[in-house]
Amino acid sequence: YIASAVIATYGEQVVDTFYVKDMFGLKFHSATKQKTLDRRLRAAITAGAERAEAK
Repeated sequence: YIASAVIATYGEQVVDTFYVKDMFGLKFHSATKQKTLDRRLRAAITAGAERAEAK
């Protein structure tokens, strides 16, 4: 789950930071789980961007 999210602006740039933890509130230490999470988050971001462009 997303434990917290931070949105910061640096001039004209925006940086979104999400702190994701497992269902027990702990960090993902397993490299395999980290890679799976990374892949799924990137897929969700890409799908969302594609939906936004289609409108």
